[in-house]
Amino acid sequence: YSISDFTSSGSNLFVTSDYGVFVTSDFGQNWVAINDGLKNINTSSISVLNDTLYVGTYGNGVWMRSIADIHVYVQEFQQSDRSIKVYPNPASDLIYVSSSSKDAKFIIIDLVGKEVLSGNLNSSNEINVSGLASGSYLVVFQLENSVQATKLLINR
Repeated sequence: YSISDFTSSGSNLFVTSDYGVFVTSDFGQNWVAINDGLKNINTSSISVLNDTLYVGTYGNGVWMRSIADIHVYVQEFQQSDRSIKVYPNPASDLIYVSSSSKDAKFIIIDLVGKEVLSGNLNSSNEINVSGLASGSYLVVFQLENSVQATKLLINR
């Protein structure tokens, strides 16, 4: 599917697509459609505010659903305490990663789900993103015993 937008809440990652709204709690290994009550599954923007999921649709306004009403029955991975920070965001050529972890790997994924860049964090904790086109990406960090994901915008 073609992904329009994504957001996260806790260990859940939500995406919108031409086929509705999907959620994963195991970093993309399993996806669950959460389209109950959604009149138009052709969705665009998505956001979480105050424990409520808001989804923009084409022609049917904004659909909303309480995060507490969304149940994902897949194994949950341990989520870190958000100890990794990425800056600047939006970025143009380099991003810097603040992390106490000495052994972190990263994967940058575009909105179609294609891996566009990966590697290990170097000693300066910088990642060269100059080869990426302007747009939205998901950066997934694999630490010693946890995984953390964050949204990254490239703007030139």
